[in-house]
Amino acid sequence: MLPCSDEQGRDRELTLAFTGRRLVLTTPDGTAAVLTPLQSERLRSAVRDLLLDVDPSDYA
Repeated sequence: MLPCSDEQGRDRELTLAFTGRRLVLTTPDGTAAVLTPLQSERLRSAVRDLLLDVDPSDYA
């Protein structure tokens, strides 16, 4: 489980699981995104790039 929040600030959780050689991310409403290893790496890279562009004062 990955704790997070929705756009309204409510506590939520994403479920992360491995099925075969794929990463499955499931939202609270049951919607699933299935990622291959390459897609998982692209997601990691995209999240990293976004975080590097954020002003640290946004987290204060």
